[in-house]
Amino acid sequence: MFTIAKIKLERSEANKSEVIAFKEFLGEYVGGLLRQKRKSLGLSQSEMCEFLSVTQTAYSSWEIGVRVPKIHYLYELAAVFGCSVADFLPSGMECVAEHGGPQK
Repeated sequence: MFTIAKIKLERSEANKSEVIAFKEFLGEYVGGLLRQKRKSLGLSQSEMCEFLSVTQTAYSSWEIGVRVPKIHYLYELAAVFGCSVADFLPSGMECVAEHGGPQK
C-alpha cells in the first residue's frame, strides 16, 4: 500500500511540473502575440487597458507572460485584433477555443 501511495505522489509531482511548464509556455506564447498584435495596430498598453477596463499591471502581466487573460478577455482581444480566440493558442490546441465562449 505504501508503494502505491508513493508512486501516486511521484506521478502527481511530475504532473505538477508539466502543468507549470505548460502555463509558462502558454503565457509567453500569448504574451508575445498580444504585444505583436497591439504594436501592429499602433496601440499603447494604456489604450488597451482603457478598452478592456483592466489595470496597467494586469495587461502588462499578460504581455510579459506572467499571466494569461481569462477567456472573456481573449474574446474581447480577438475582436480588437480582428482574429479568432483560437489564434491565441499554439497549433493543435484550437479545439479548446471552439468549446468556450464569453461567460459573464
